Amino acid sequence: MPITLEQIQSLVDQAIWSPSGDNCQPWTFGWQGQTLSICHDAARGAHPLNLNNVASILALGTLVESLAIAASAVKYKVNVAYDFSAPEIWARITFLVDESLPEDPLLPMLGRRCTDRRMYKGGELTSGQFGPSRGGLGHLGWQSGPHVPLTDFIVQTERAMIEIPTVLPAVLKWIRFTKASAVATRDGLPWQNLGVRPWEVPSLALFKSFPKLLPLFKPVLLPSHLQRVRKLVESSAGTVCVSAPLGKKDYIADAGRLMLRTWCQLNQQGFGVQPLTLSSNGIYWYRMGLVMDLRWQTIYAQGETLLREVFSIPENYYPIWMIRAGRIDPLPQARRTYRRQLVVKGLS
Repeated sequence: MPITLEQIQSLVDQAIWSPSGDNCQPWTFGWQGQTLSICHDAARGAHPLNLNNVASILALGTLVESLAIAASAVKYKVNVAYDFSAPEIWARITFLVDESLPEDPLLPMLGRRCTDRRMYKGGELTSGQFGPSRGGLGHLGWQSGPHVPLTDFIVQTERAMIEIPTVLPAVLKWIRFTKASAVATRDGLPWQNLGVRPWEVPSLALFKSFPKLLPLFKPVLLPSHLQRVRKLVESSAGTVCVSAPLGKKDYIADAGRLMLRTWCQLNQQGFGVQPLTLSSNGIYWYRMGLVMDLRWQTIYAQGETLLREVFSIPENYYPIWMIRAGRIDPLPQARRTYRRQLVVKGLS
Protein backbone atom coordinates (compact mmCIF):
# COMPACT_ATOMS: atom_id res chain seq x y z
CA MET A 1 0.00 0.00 0.00
CA PRO A 2 1.49 3.40 -0.97
CA ILE A 3 2.56 5.61 1.89
CA THR A 4 0.38 8.67 2.44
CA LEU A 5 1.26 12.33 2.90
CA GLU A 6 -0.07 12.12 6.47
CA GLN A 7 2.30 9.24 7.24
CA ILE A 8 5.18 11.15 5.63
CA GLN A 9 4.46 14.18 7.83
CA SER A 10 4.51 11.95 10.90
CA LEU A 11 7.88 10.49 9.91
CA VAL A 12 9.34 13.94 9.28
CA ASP A 13 8.03 15.14 12.66
CA GLN A 14 10.05 12.35 14.30
CA ALA A 15 13.15 12.68 12.12
CA ILE A 16 13.55 16.44 12.51
CA TRP A 17 14.96 15.84 16.00
CA SER A 18 18.19 14.84 14.27
CA PRO A 19 21.17 17.16 14.89
CA SER A 20 22.29 20.09 12.75
CA GLY A 21 24.97 22.74 13.20
CA ASP A 22 23.95 25.03 16.09
CA ASN A 23 20.48 23.46 15.72
CA CYS A 24 19.91 25.59 12.61
CA GLN A 25 17.62 22.93 11.02
CA PRO A 26 18.36 23.93 7.39
CA TRP A 27 15.61 21.85 5.75
CA THR A 28 12.39 22.10 3.81
CA PHE A 29 10.39 19.13 2.51
CA GLY A 30 8.26 18.43 -0.53
CA TRP A 31 6.08 15.43 -1.45
CA GLN A 32 5.34 14.49 -5.05
CA GLY A 33 3.91 11.17 -6.19
CA GLN A 34 5.66 8.76 -3.85
CA THR A 35 8.87 10.76 -3.39
CA LEU A 36 9.94 12.90 -0.45
CA SER A 37 12.33 15.71 -1.44
CA ILE A 38 14.72 17.11 1.16
CA CYS A 39 15.81 20.63 0.30
CA HIS A 40 18.75 22.46 1.88
CA ASP A 41 18.09 25.99 3.11
CA ALA A 42 21.41 27.65 2.26
CA ALA A 43 20.67 30.75 4.31
CA ARG A 44 20.08 28.75 7.49
CA GLY A 45 23.09 26.54 6.80
CA ALA A 46 25.51 29.41 6.14
CA HIS A 47 28.31 29.32 8.72
CA PRO A 48 32.12 29.64 8.76
CA LEU A 49 32.22 26.09 10.22
CA ASN A 50 30.21 24.74 7.28
CA LEU A 51 32.94 24.85 4.65
CA ASN A 52 31.78 23.30 1.38
CA ASN A 53 28.56 22.36 3.24
CA VAL A 54 30.32 19.45 4.97
CA ALA A 55 28.40 20.07 8.23
CA SER A 56 25.07 20.33 6.38
CA ILE A 57 25.70 17.09 4.48
CA LEU A 58 26.57 15.29 7.72
CA ALA A 59 23.32 16.64 9.16
CA LEU A 60 21.47 15.41 6.07
CA GLY A 61 22.82 11.93 6.74
CA THR A 62 21.54 12.04 10.31
CA LEU A 63 18.15 13.17 9.01
CA VAL A 64 17.97 10.34 6.46
CA GLU A 65 18.90 7.75 9.09
CA SER A 66 16.30 9.18 11.44
CA LEU A 67 13.68 8.82 8.69
CA ALA A 68 14.78 5.20 8.16
CA ILE A 69 14.45 4.46 11.87
CA ALA A 70 11.03 6.12 12.10
CA ALA A 71 9.77 4.37 8.95
CA SER A 72 10.64 0.95 10.36
CA ALA A 73 7.73 1.31 12.80
CA VAL A 74 5.26 1.30 9.88
CA LYS A 75 7.10 -1.39 7.84
CA TYR A 76 8.70 0.88 5.25
CA LYS A 77 12.29 0.80 4.03
CA VAL A 78 13.83 4.00 2.71
CA ASN A 79 15.60 4.26 -0.62
CA VAL A 80 17.61 7.49 -0.88
CA ALA A 81 19.10 9.16 -3.96
CA TYR A 82 21.42 12.12 -3.36
CA ASP A 83 22.00 14.94 -5.83
CA PHE A 84 24.38 17.58 -4.54
CA SER A 85 24.68 19.22 -7.95
CA ALA A 86 21.24 20.75 -7.39
CA PRO A 87 21.16 24.11 -5.58
CA GLU A 88 18.36 23.05 -3.23
CA ILE A 89 17.07 19.47 -3.48
CA TRP A 90 19.81 17.30 -2.03
CA ALA A 91 17.96 14.03 -1.52
CA ARG A 92 14.91 12.22 -2.84
CA ILE A 93 13.52 9.39 -0.75
CA THR A 94 11.07 6.67 -1.71
CA PHE A 95 9.46 4.33 0.82
CA LEU A 96 9.15 0.62 0.07
CA VAL A 97 6.78 -1.68 1.96
CA ASP A 98 8.50 -4.58 3.74
CA GLU A 99 6.21 -6.55 6.05
CA SER A 100 9.17 -8.51 7.40
CA LEU A 101 11.01 -5.36 8.53
CA PRO A 102 11.45 -5.29 12.33
CA GLU A 103 11.02 -2.09 14.28
CA ASP A 104 14.41 -0.43 14.74
CA PRO A 105 15.50 -0.70 18.40
CA LEU A 106 16.65 2.92 18.26
CA LEU A 107 13.14 4.22 17.49
CA PRO A 108 12.48 5.38 21.10
CA MET A 109 15.68 7.43 20.99
CA LEU A 110 14.75 9.77 18.12
CA GLY A 111 13.11 12.30 20.44
CA ARG A 112 15.48 11.65 23.34
CA ARG A 113 18.80 11.96 21.53
CA CYS A 114 20.48 15.24 22.40
CA THR A 115 23.75 17.15 22.63
CA ASP A 116 24.99 17.38 26.20
CA ARG A 117 27.81 19.87 26.86
CA ARG A 118 28.01 19.28 30.63
CA MET A 119 30.83 17.72 32.59
CA TYR A 120 30.49 13.93 32.46
CA LYS A 121 31.10 11.28 35.10
CA GLY A 122 33.64 9.20 33.22
CA GLY A 123 32.72 5.63 32.35
CA GLU A 124 34.11 3.22 29.79
CA LEU A 125 33.57 2.72 26.06
CA THR A 126 33.54 -0.87 24.81
CA SER A 127 32.78 -2.63 21.53
CA GLY A 128 29.53 -3.99 22.96
CA GLN A 129 28.08 -0.48 23.09
CA PHE A 130 28.11 -0.03 19.31
CA GLY A 131 25.64 -1.90 17.12
CA PRO A 132 25.68 -2.65 13.37
CA SER A 133 26.17 0.35 11.07
CA ARG A 134 23.67 -0.68 8.34
CA GLY A 135 26.43 -0.77 5.74
CA GLY A 136 27.54 2.38 3.95
CA LEU A 137 31.06 3.72 3.72
CA GLY A 138 31.55 5.30 7.14
CA HIS A 139 34.18 3.87 9.50
CA LEU A 140 33.70 3.95 13.28
CA GLY A 141 36.53 4.03 15.80
CA TRP A 142 36.68 4.83 19.50
CA GLN A 143 39.07 5.09 22.41
CA SER A 144 38.24 4.70 26.08
CA GLY A 145 39.76 6.54 28.99
CA PRO A 146 42.08 9.58 29.09
CA HIS A 147 44.34 10.21 26.11
CA VAL A 148 46.58 13.22 26.68
CA PRO A 149 47.82 13.77 23.07
CA LEU A 150 44.25 13.57 21.75
CA THR A 151 42.99 15.97 24.42
CA ASP A 152 45.82 18.37 23.58
CA PHE A 153 44.86 18.26 19.89
CA ILE A 154 41.17 18.90 20.65
CA VAL A 155 42.08 21.87 22.85
CA GLN A 156 44.47 23.21 20.20
CA THR A 157 41.82 23.17 17.48
CA GLU A 158 39.31 24.86 19.78
CA ARG A 159 41.48 27.98 19.59
CA ALA A 160 39.73 28.64 16.28
CA MET A 161 36.50 29.40 18.15
CA ILE A 162 38.10 32.58 19.50
CA GLU A 163 41.02 33.24 17.15
CA ILE A 164 39.12 33.15 13.83
CA PRO A 165 37.09 36.39 13.93
CA THR A 166 34.02 35.07 12.09
CA VAL A 167 33.42 31.92 14.14
CA LEU A 168 32.19 33.03 17.58
CA PRO A 169 29.82 35.72 16.19
CA ALA A 170 28.29 33.07 13.92
CA VAL A 171 27.75 30.75 16.90
CA LEU A 172 26.36 33.56 19.07
CA LYS A 173 23.73 34.22 16.39
CA TRP A 174 22.11 30.89 17.33
CA ILE A 175 22.28 31.20 21.12
CA ARG A 176 18.91 31.76 22.79
CA PHE A 177 19.28 33.68 26.06
CA THR A 178 15.64 33.43 27.16
CA LYS A 179 13.08 30.66 27.05
CA ALA A 180 10.73 33.01 25.22
CA SER A 181 13.20 33.47 22.36
CA ALA A 182 13.87 29.72 22.18
CA VAL A 183 10.14 28.95 22.05
CA ALA A 184 9.52 31.68 19.48
CA THR A 185 12.19 30.48 17.04
CA ARG A 186 12.23 26.78 17.99
CA ASP A 187 15.82 26.58 16.82
CA GLY A 188 19.27 27.51 18.12
CA LEU A 189 20.87 26.67 21.47
CA PRO A 190 19.61 27.52 24.97
CA TRP A 191 22.47 29.06 26.90
CA GLN A 192 21.93 26.53 29.73
CA ASN A 193 23.38 23.77 27.52
CA LEU A 194 26.54 25.60 26.47
CA GLY A 195 28.68 24.64 29.44
CA VAL A 196 29.05 28.29 30.46
CA ARG A 197 28.54 29.66 33.96
CA PRO A 198 25.52 31.88 34.66
CA TRP A 199 27.66 34.95 35.36
CA GLU A 200 29.19 34.64 31.88
CA VAL A 201 25.83 34.95 30.14
CA PRO A 202 25.61 38.78 30.20
CA SER A 203 28.99 38.98 28.47
CA LEU A 204 27.88 36.56 25.74
CA ALA A 205 24.71 38.56 25.21
CA LEU A 206 26.81 41.72 24.93
CA PHE A 207 29.14 40.11 22.38
CA LYS A 208 26.13 38.90 20.38
CA SER A 209 24.85 42.48 20.14
CA PHE A 210 28.28 44.06 19.64
CA PRO A 211 30.60 41.50 17.98
CA LYS A 212 33.27 44.15 17.34
CA LEU A 213 34.06 44.00 21.07
CA LEU A 214 35.28 40.40 20.80
CA PRO A 215 38.90 41.14 19.77
CA LEU A 216 39.29 43.38 22.83
CA PHE A 217 38.38 40.52 25.15
CA LYS A 218 40.34 37.79 23.33
CA PRO A 219 43.12 37.67 26.00
CA VAL A 220 40.45 36.75 28.57
CA LEU A 221 38.12 34.65 26.42
CA LEU A 222 40.73 32.34 24.89
CA PRO A 223 42.32 30.85 28.05
CA SER A 224 38.91 30.52 29.70
CA HIS A 225 37.48 28.70 26.70
CA LEU A 226 40.45 26.35 26.36
CA GLN A 227 40.45 25.53 30.07
CA ARG A 228 36.73 24.68 29.87
CA VAL A 229 37.25 22.44 26.83
CA ARG A 230 40.07 20.55 28.53
CA LYS A 231 38.00 19.89 31.64
CA LEU A 232 35.03 18.72 29.56
CA VAL A 233 37.14 16.28 27.53
CA GLU A 234 38.92 14.97 30.63
CA SER A 235 35.55 14.25 32.28
CA SER A 236 34.56 11.92 29.42
CA ALA A 237 34.61 8.14 29.12
CA GLY A 238 36.37 8.54 25.78
CA THR A 239 35.94 9.75 22.24
CA VAL A 240 34.39 8.32 19.08
CA CYS A 241 35.40 9.17 15.52
CA VAL A 242 33.63 8.53 12.21
CA SER A 243 35.74 8.64 9.06
CA ALA A 244 34.86 8.67 5.37
CA PRO A 245 36.58 8.58 1.99
CA LEU A 246 37.08 11.74 -0.03
CA GLY A 247 35.30 12.27 -3.32
CA LYS A 248 31.54 11.89 -3.52
CA LYS A 249 29.51 13.89 -1.04
CA ASP A 250 27.38 10.76 -0.60
CA TYR A 251 30.25 9.47 1.55
CA ILE A 252 29.80 12.39 3.94
CA ALA A 253 26.08 11.64 4.24
CA ASP A 254 26.93 7.97 4.94
CA ALA A 255 29.19 9.14 7.79
CA GLY A 256 26.30 11.18 9.16
CA ARG A 257 24.02 8.15 9.10
CA LEU A 258 26.59 6.09 11.00
CA MET A 259 27.10 8.81 13.61
CA LEU A 260 23.35 9.18 14.20
CA ARG A 261 23.08 5.48 15.07
CA THR A 262 26.17 5.64 17.26
CA TRP A 263 24.90 8.75 19.05
CA CYS A 264 21.50 7.17 19.73
CA GLN A 265 23.13 3.95 20.95
CA LEU A 266 25.26 5.89 23.43
CA ASN A 267 22.34 7.99 24.68
CA GLN A 268 20.30 4.80 25.04
CA GLN A 269 22.97 3.40 27.39
CA GLY A 270 23.16 6.45 29.63
CA PHE A 271 25.99 8.32 27.94
CA GLY A 272 25.99 12.01 27.16
CA VAL A 273 27.33 13.05 23.74
CA GLN A 274 28.90 16.28 22.51
CA PRO A 275 30.23 16.82 18.96
CA LEU A 276 33.83 17.99 18.59
CA THR A 277 33.45 19.68 15.24
CA LEU A 278 36.64 21.71 14.94
CA SER A 279 38.96 18.79 15.62
CA SER A 280 37.41 16.42 13.07
CA ASN A 281 35.68 18.46 10.37
CA GLY A 282 38.87 20.49 10.17
CA ILE A 283 40.93 17.48 9.05
CA TYR A 284 38.39 16.70 6.33
CA TRP A 285 38.43 20.35 5.21
CA TYR A 286 42.23 20.21 5.13
CA ARG A 287 42.13 17.10 2.95
CA MET A 288 39.65 18.85 0.64
CA GLY A 289 42.09 21.76 0.25
CA LEU A 290 39.82 24.21 2.09
CA VAL A 291 42.17 25.22 4.94
CA MET A 292 44.39 27.91 3.43
CA ASP A 293 46.23 29.21 6.49
CA LEU A 294 49.61 27.44 6.83
CA ARG A 295 49.34 27.26 10.61
CA TRP A 296 46.03 25.39 10.51
CA GLN A 297 47.25 23.14 7.72
CA THR A 298 50.09 22.05 9.98
CA ILE A 299 47.79 21.52 12.98
CA TYR A 300 45.36 19.38 10.96
CA ALA A 301 48.10 17.40 9.23
CA GLN A 302 49.53 16.46 12.62
CA GLY A 303 46.04 15.78 13.94
CA GLU A 304 45.29 13.41 11.09
CA THR A 305 48.35 11.34 11.92
CA LEU A 306 47.29 11.20 15.57
CA LEU A 307 43.66 10.28 14.87
CA ARG A 308 44.67 7.58 12.39
CA GLU A 309 46.67 5.88 15.12
CA VAL A 310 44.12 6.38 17.91
CA PHE A 311 41.05 5.25 15.92
CA SER A 312 42.67 2.73 13.52
CA ILE A 313 41.38 4.64 10.49
CA PRO A 314 41.72 2.70 7.21
CA GLU A 315 43.80 3.95 4.32
CA ASN A 316 41.92 6.41 2.09
CA TYR A 317 39.50 7.26 4.90
CA TYR A 318 39.71 10.59 6.73
CA PRO A 319 38.32 11.81 10.08
CA ILE A 320 35.15 13.81 9.54
CA TRP A 321 33.14 13.79 12.80
CA MET A 322 34.26 13.20 16.36
CA ILE A 323 32.29 13.20 19.62
CA ARG A 324 33.10 12.89 23.29
CA ALA A 325 30.90 10.65 25.43
CA GLY A 326 30.54 9.93 29.12
CA ARG A 327 28.18 8.73 31.84
CA ILE A 328 25.71 11.40 32.89
CA ASP A 329 22.15 11.74 34.20
CA PRO A 330 19.57 12.63 31.53
CA LEU A 331 19.71 16.22 30.33
CA PRO A 332 16.92 18.27 31.99
CA GLN A 333 14.13 19.28 29.63
CA ALA A 334 14.88 22.99 30.14
CA ARG A 335 18.31 22.49 28.56
CA ARG A 336 17.08 20.68 25.48
CA THR A 337 16.72 22.35 22.11
CA TYR A 338 13.41 22.90 20.36
CA ARG A 339 12.47 21.97 16.78
CA ARG A 340 10.56 23.95 14.17
CA GLN A 341 7.28 22.67 12.76
CA LEU A 342 8.33 21.75 9.21
CA VAL A 343 5.31 21.04 7.05
CA VAL A 344 5.74 18.67 4.12
CA LYS A 345 4.37 20.53 1.11
CA GLY A 346 2.59 18.57 -1.59
CA LEU A 347 4.07 19.37 -5.02
CA SER A 348 2.10 19.27 -8.25
